[in-house]
Amino acid sequence: MRRYVDLCVFLTDVENLNEMLVMAKHLGYHTISLTLTNNSITNSEVINEVKKTAIRNKLNIVFRYEINTSDPRKLREKVRKIWRKYEIISAYCIDKKIARIAGRDSRINILTFPLDATIKDIFNDAQCSLMKAKNQYLEIRYAEIARNINLERAYANLLRWIRIACENKIPIIASSGANRPQILRPPFEIASILTSSGLDIKSARDSISTIPMKLIEQGILKTRGKLINKYVKIIRSPLCIG
Repeated sequence: MRRYVDLCVFLTDVENLNEMLVMAKHLGYHTISLTLTNNSITNSEVINEVKKTAIRNKLNIVFRYEINTSDPRKLREKVRKIWRKYEIISAYCIDKKIARIAGRDSRINILTFPLDATIKDIFNDAQCSLMKAKNQYLEIRYAEIARNINLERAYANLLRWIRIACENKIPIIASSGANRPQILRPPFEIASILTSSGLDIKSARDSISTIPMKLIEQGILKTRGKLINKYVKIIRSPLCIG
């Protein structure tokens, strides 16, 4: 049985959080990733309240931090500070320089590109080579298509990026990108964006279930100190002395 995951629900309004989680559960999600950004309130009281709300709604949650900056120095500093605090780290790549730097950092799990980008080669084979070496994922967000004014450019980029990702074997994750309950969508509706763009049905469903779930499982090990990096896991044997 598939466990559906929305890997990008922005935590911007704590007051509407309960409504957001109720809607996510109603739509059939097993797990959601509450995404914080540079401007999010992240004190411990807010986080504890979020966890209580999730438990009441019988929904699994993880926390994700998305870095959105055009300054390479700030990107590196932020990754260093937050890497072990959040299950998932992502970068919103608004230009080629940020995309290339983020693609070289194995601590960053997901790269997201603006679908209305006018930079033609912001996501290309060279970018994929960096991402593949660091086991990174490409994310496509429903909200970016729903609110995009230039749909022709957005779909042109989407078609090209999905083709490039598939050719280079880069895992694709589909998410809502919702910042309020009204923007949340059922898993199949989000997956349909990918199928209409050339991805097969199984891969589209994997993009909202098994692929993000695998990333979450790694992230949980990391925050619990059981994962040194993406390749080394700490295993404590009962035969160990000391």
